[in-house]
Amino acid sequence: MEQSRAPVLLREPPRNPWFRLARVGIALILLTLYGTAGYVFIEHYPLLDAVFMTIITISTVGYGEVHALTPRGEVFTITLILLGVVGFLYTLGVIVDILSGGDLEKYRRYRKMHQALTAMRDHIIVCGYGRIGRNVLREIHAAKQRCVVIERDPHRIEESELDGDPVIIGDAASDEVLRDAGLEHARALVSCVDSDERNVYVVLTARTMNPRIYIVARSSYAESYQKLLHAGANRVLSPYVMSGRRMAIAATQPLVGSSMQLDDLTPGDQRYIEEIVIPGGWSEGITVADLQAHGGTVLMVRSHSSGEKIAPPSETQAVTADHVVVAGTPDQLHDIAHHLWKSPSQQGSAVDSTEILD
Repeated sequence: MEQSRAPVLLREPPRNPWFRLARVGIALILLTLYGTAGYVFIEHYPLLDAVFMTIITISTVGYGEVHALTPRGEVFTITLILLGVVGFLYTLGVIVDILSGGDLEKYRRYRKMHQALTAMRDHIIVCGYGRIGRNVLREIHAAKQRCVVIERDPHRIEESELDGDPVIIGDAASDEVLRDAGLEHARALVSCVDSDERNVYVVLTARTMNPRIYIVARSSYAESYQKLLHAGANRVLSPYVMSGRRMAIAATQPLVGSSMQLDDLTPGDQRYIEEIVIPGGWSEGITVADLQAHGGTVLMVRSHSSGEKIAPPSETQAVTADHVVVAGTPDQLHDIAHHLWKSPSQQGSAVDSTEILD
């Protein structure tokens, strides 16, 4: 199945082709006024005859003169013919350039994507479209979340992998770029640009602009960890440290490594960890055992009344607005979500179960 083409927003928006056509139209109107005024004052033509003579002259139609021309009128007509030919050739060139260059389509895509970004809410901003960024984007797509990509180098963009996600070409540490990406209305930002120094600037800028947003940052070096936290990141992850630790566990403790294999690329055997918010209708609570009966494993329950419980007992209850961290396959996680939405007080609800997957 062919994926939709991703719209791209440049920092310098494409020129509106209608403005170019408007300038050409204004030039032709001025040329018509010039010819009309010349025939009225030089040849003393009536206004309608002057307009008619001007139009047939600059359009090179080839009709005869309305009235016989004086020598001064002939000289004026020569200048009008030359200006008319140049004007029409320029107009034709502009039209051909707009149509052959796809300016109308580019501007239409730009406007459409800009309006979509303005209306976008509760999305995720991914800064950097390198190897890490591509994998982050793939997981966001698997979770069926909306996102915006920010990348400085347009040559890195692979539209076939974006699945229609808007892309902004620019520096993610720029206030204007983050504002264009809808930072004020985003739910999270992932900073995985190609250097720790730029990641610090991105995190600091994003935290200054939106103190409430959840920020996950990439760290390539251990000494950058605290800097990113001080800059405002909620979580700092090092792909090199994480992959090294996982490989060591897989080598020294194969069974533990297998149980932690949440990134298995085998189709149909992928496992995820999801944070689920208990929806309305469960004021009496639901037990961990009931949740696990629908598949998956409850790893943690965060209750507003009793705090966090890691590896909670089966009799632990979660009520409306509590958070539950569950590990399992996508089918198991969606079965749990479906069950929560089909609580006794919400029978017949048509809400998609994916809406409560955080």
